[in-house]
Amino acid sequence: RSALTEDGRPLYFLEDRMGRLRCYLQLSDAIAAEKFVNRVVEVSGQALGYRSGLRADLVWATSIRPPE
Repeated sequence: RSALTEDGRPLYFLEDRMGRLRCYLQLSDAIAAEKFVNRVVEVSGQALGYRSGLRADLVWATSIRPPE
């Protein structure tokens, strides 16, 4: 979980396997994200674009799950 927020919602971030930031996630209310923290996951959602304040892309996540 990130310390940052967007529109009053907490943001989460995705890292690649090397620990580099890939993007920030803004989650729908239906997602219980805490169980996925520090885990390998697949994310589905809509790219909202680059946010200069975050210095990264922002994605509206509609689904998070373990990889198949």
